[in-house]
Amino acid sequence: MSFTLKIKREICKKSPKDRQAAVAELLGIICFGAYIKNNSLNVKTENAFVAKRIFSLVKECFALSPVIIASENQKKNIYFVEIAKGFEALDILAELGLVKNSHEMKNFVSFGISENFVPDEETKLALLKGAFLMAGSCGLPERGYHLEIDTNKLKLCRELIRILEGFEIYAKQISRGSNYVVYVKDSQQISDFLGGIGATSAMVEMQDTMIVKQIKNNINRIANCESANLEKTMNVGFKQAAQIEKIRDNLGLDSLESSLKEIAILRLENKYASLKELGEMLSKPLSKSGVNHKFKKLEEIADSIKEVK
Repeated sequence: MSFTLKIKREICKKSPKDRQAAVAELLGIICFGAYIKNNSLNVKTENAFVAKRIFSLVKECFALSPVIIASENQKKNIYFVEIAKGFEALDILAELGLVKNSHEMKNFVSFGISENFVPDEETKLALLKGAFLMAGSCGLPERGYHLEIDTNKLKLCRELIRILEGFEIYAKQISRGSNYVVYVKDSQQISDFLGGIGATSAMVEMQDTMIVKQIKNNINRIANCESANLEKTMNVGFKQAAQIEKIRDNLGLDSLESSLKEIAILRLENKYASLKELGEMLSKPLSKSGVNHKFKKLEEIADSIKEVK
């Protein structure tokens, strides 16, 4: 089952809080998925749960029983929902603020979101729920974070972005063919969206994935850091060993004072050791900075030598 299907199934199982919320959800469904044909108001969906949801919302809000016709298309079930027709359809559209009473419905419908029908956060979330049920999708959290809702109406696209901004969800807009796609890629904002529309289980699944990804990223960051530090230690060790070999081959290690000779021998024997580790190996242990000071003296000696070929 796709992650989108999980989300839609979950939110379809929860009843609207009240009629106002049910009307707002139906407004989202109609704005983002309805079309008018033969003087009737219709919706098409591939999701049986969404088709049943539309049926129950229309029945609850308007005491009407939509007609659902299922057909198979390219091994997919398509559900055609005739919400209402004639004057009944006009009454629904008029109550949702989408049309003025007219016998020529198709010429007077304006799919848009009126603030009168979504005056508060709860009704706005119900509208977002309907919009997602009809035209939304969300990618699997494991493969990346991407939520989108599409529409063929530019005005509706901009209204949706404005409503999302009210919940601090900052969506972007792109064109895809004749459609306008509103999309969100921020994982936390997608999680907030899912929680807001009632997809609690999907939200928890996404948050779990976010935590696992964060842990993996931290582990990789630490591993990369340790690898870089190890490489740096090795480079320093080999460079210091080369300088000591230059002193040994030209002046001899016995020419060094005892403390420098001791650390020089230790470095030749422990090219991979860090400065801290070398300091702990000395007969009189030194701090990292103390060891570094010794190697600077050895470097100065090595740089002063003109090699004998």
